[in-house]
Amino acid sequence: MNLNLDFSNQQHRIPSIPESAKRLIELLQAPQVDPGDVIQEIESDPLALRYALRMAQALQPADASDGQSLLAVMDAYSFQDCLEWGLAGALQPMLTPNQDNDVLNDLYLHSLATAFCSILLARECKCQSQRFLFLSGLLHDVGLTVLIRGLGVDFGSTVELAAEEAISIDEAERKRLGCDHGEVGAQSVTTWSNIQPIIDVAKFHHRPDQYEGPHQRMLDFVHVADTLSRMVGIGIGNEGLAFHTSVEAEKRIGYTPEIEENVVYFLLAGMEVLQQEVC
Repeated sequence: MNLNLDFSNQQHRIPSIPESAKRLIELLQAPQVDPGDVIQEIESDPLALRYALRMAQALQPADASDGQSLLAVMDAYSFQDCLEWGLAGALQPMLTPNQDNDVLNDLYLHSLATAFCSILLARECKCQSQRFLFLSGLLHDVGLTVLIRGLGVDFGSTVELAAEEAISIDEAERKRLGCDHGEVGAQSVTTWSNIQPIIDVAKFHHRPDQYEGPHQRMLDFVHVADTLSRMVGIGIGNEGLAFHTSVEAEKRIGYTPEIEENVVYFLLAGMEVLQQEVC
């Protein structure tokens, strides 16, 4: 099978995003945003609201309560954080359209863990919160969603080829399909928004050392988070150990065994909170 990465004639193969997600993306891309508009838009979508509240609780699982309001969350974090978390909820129907599809469900759980882990890594590495970091983590593997859902690719066959030839998943994809899910993901995100950091992370999350652009640090956080969430077994199949972390990416973010220990602890605790309602 050989895929044409020019999706201009294949728009119907890329899953459409919900209307609420489109409106939240418009707010994300707007130069100026009224926080009241953010609250109104998130509260109009039950999934978006649930995500925003649960993400805040997951970041402070010992202190947060179920009764907090969106306004309280926005005061504690920022309307930018709430926008990204709300958008993650609005995108859930697109990312998990069929609850009986174990591959897509596992992929979604892994993507959510990677997004959460990226935020934790940035916090532990004393890095100020980066705009679009959470969404970049959530959508880093969206190319797999498009390949499986939109193009009908049998992901199991790719995993088998990678195991048989002792190569990575993306190498097996290029061998089978003529492209990898990073390339497909970048093309897909471009059809939904022009947020360049998310596009770059989707394309280069397995090869951060080949990236030449302004979003290197964000890419490195997502790359390390991707591998770390697989290492602890969140939402993966037997392909989980087929990826390896770039040593250079770890160096660039100041990654240490102590940071890994802290991140894994908060990742597991936080994912328990998130899975109560959003998974």
